[in-house]
Order: sequence, then C-alpha cells, then structure tokens
Amino acid sequence: MRESADDPRSELVIEHYWIVDLDPPVSMIAYRLIDGDYENFGEYSGTVELEVAGAPVKLDLSALVDPRAQR
Repeated sequence: MRESADDPRSELVIEHYWIVDLDPPVSMIAYRLIDGDYENFGEYSGTVELEVAGAPVKLDLSALVDPRAQR
C-alpha cells in the first residue's frame, strides 16, 4: 500500500523505542523522541519501571529469555 502526503498515517511518530539485547545479561536501551531527535533515555537490565505516554510500564527483561517465564 502506498502512502501519500494526505494519508493521516504519514503524520504518525514513534515517541519511544527500545533496543533489547537478549544476550546475557539481557539489557535494554530506551530512546525517546525529543524535538525531532531520538535521545538516550536510559540503559536498563533486570526489572525496569518506565512511564510511557503517562502510564507506568514494568518489564522483567530477564523473563524474555527465561523458559520458566514462558507460559
């Protein structure tokens, strides 16, 4: 599907993006869009508590690769 400048999706932005490294120890770098540029918002491992779009988000990064956490 082609987008045009009139397409409302062309206005969408991704405010937060995360890079997750699954190699032990599992870690994450969080980026946030500020004034048109992504800035490093923090580097995390273990359990992470962030605020995303005004809502609290809790992530257990270790559970991403722990087979016991997969249900």
